[in-house]
Amino acid sequence: MLTPEVVSKLDVQETLEIVATLGDSFINTLRELHAPPVGLKSLRRYRIQEAAREIGRSVSWLRAQEAEGSFPAPGDRSAGGRRMYTLEEINAIRSYAGTLPKAPPRRPYVLGFVNFKGGSSKTTCTYLASHFLASRGYRVLLVDLDPQGSLTASFEISRDGAPVRGIDWEQTIAPVLTGEVDDALPLVHQTHWPTIDIIPASVDVYDAEMQMAVETARSGVQDNPFWRRLDSAVRRLQGYDFVLLDSAPALNLAAINAVVAADGLIMPVPPRNLDLEAAVKFAKVVHAWTERLPGFNERKRWLRLLLTQLQKGSLSDQTHALLASRFFGSLIFNNNFPMSEAVRRGSAGAPSCYEGSNQVDRSQAEANRRVREALDEVFEEMLTMVQASRGGKS
Repeated sequence: MLTPEVVSKLDVQETLEIVATLGDSFINTLRELHAPPVGLKSLRRYRIQEAAREIGRSVSWLRAQEAEGSFPAPGDRSAGGRRMYTLEEINAIRSYAGTLPKAPPRRPYVLGFVNFKGGSSKTTCTYLASHFLASRGYRVLLVDLDPQGSLTASFEISRDGAPVRGIDWEQTIAPVLTGEVDDALPLVHQTHWPTIDIIPASVDVYDAEMQMAVETARSGVQDNPFWRRLDSAVRRLQGYDFVLLDSAPALNLAAINAVVAADGLIMPVPPRNLDLEAAVKFAKVVHAWTERLPGFNERKRWLRLLLTQLQKGSLSDQTHALLASRFFGSLIFNNNFPMSEAVRRGSAGAPSCYEGSNQVDRSQAEANRRVREALDEVFEEMLTMVQASRGGKS
């Protein structure tokens, strides 16, 4: 029993040992607390009105095509007998209707979510952006660069059909960052989303960071192209529309790799004094770094700030958001990333508002719908930025 008397006698090593020993059990209990009733995450089913909207056709068109046998009617039905569509069925109908997103011209578009201050909702933004893109019919690869592995832990991960519970060095992006391998494809794992894959993270990514630091100290930036390794690896990948990079809440060499690899960078920032100041410091340091990287400006990249965790009832939040917009103008997203109970629930291990569940009560289903609509506005704006950088091509 860790009473105050016992704890007062512990030194740092003893305390760390206790935390490490109890840690796995604590994490498992925490995940069970937020896990869906069946124990594994699964995707929501879509009613026919939602399915038609996602497909880009009318309900009458959908019913008529099913009646003609153009594609099989959905196999799942609600307790009331209503048609319920899976994402796989929706994508199959999209393919038939010609409404699947157009394939990328040459390679996946790489988006990096970066900020060296923790608590900015960076991983939550990456996580939900992947859900949004997948629900729109895009194929997405996530690359978890954070040794804490929060993004990795948010998915049910499998390899060749078998669930994966422990992640080792060889399964993470670490061998790419150290130059041990240059092909990222063997590192790709599947998730419970049919069109979202992931290169997971574990604490071993810290070792890669240390090796890169030693390597760079010995040879210098000019003679050591460590900062191009992630970029080279993800550009060899095929079959994805988007690659999303979730960097650690630190300005380390892995984060520099993410900046170099990205076509577009999104910096989530809460409208708080310390967070806004940290964002400015991050920009200054990254700018100083990129000036030292030969050939960095050979490819045009963009960066936008995304305000997160803004509380509508907070005068200081509203004032800070207005001031940031006044200074930075269109560098800031027009839409703010919502922070609600539905978002927190999803980032804590429960199904996200895009995954949902057809067994939730009406009030929770309505909350999920509202937050989906708010998130859709943010991510549609993100897609507009992507299209603009491609010269207007979708």
